[in-house]
Amino acid sequence: MRPFESNLAFVRACLAELRDYERAETLFWTLSARPPAHSPPFLQMTLGNIALALDEMRAVEARLSPEERTALTRAQTEWESRWTSRSARLETKALHEVASRIAQWRTYVTEALESKDLTDYPANVRPRLCAARLLEGLGASYEKASRSLAELVAIDARLDARMEEGPCVLGPEMAAIYPLTPVHRFLYRRPRRSTAGR
Repeated sequence: MRPFESNLAFVRACLAELRDYERAETLFWTLSARPPAHSPPFLQMTLGNIALALDEMRAVEARLSPEERTALTRAQTEWESRWTSRSARLETKALHEVASRIAQWRTYVTEALESKDLTDYPANVRPRLCAARLLEGLGASYEKASRSLAELVAIDARLDARMEEGPCVLGPEMAAIYPLTPVHRFLYRRPRRSTAGR
């Protein structure tokens, strides 16, 4: 999880460049803004990365200062307004990202099974989570949602024999944002101790 200040700066930069991103052909957009001093480099801008950055900020809301909470509320409100009134182009970007994230997840699962090494599972769930959050944002009206969700579940099932139930791989703070439900089950799995490595 990235620091609050880093996530806030990232979301603000994304919102400032959202119109340019919407018009561009690029799915993974390099921001022109720079991160705050002593912060990690910005991730590339995608709709999924914006959603996850906002989720990470919400996860630490209880320990934020009043000023930070106000800043989070403003960023969240602006994002929700922009997403609710989204154009067809922005929705198409979301659909393309869902497909891209599913492909990333499939590649990770295939390579992990081939190498018989799942020790880095927690570090590789981000594409899967991006896909889930985007599908949630698109809502049930998205005609391909059930097919995409079924595809994700089928990919997850390939790991069943090598996984067991466990605590949220993203930590307790994120567990409050992503509770154990069928949608988030993949976050509550870990490699079986006897099969985690080679």
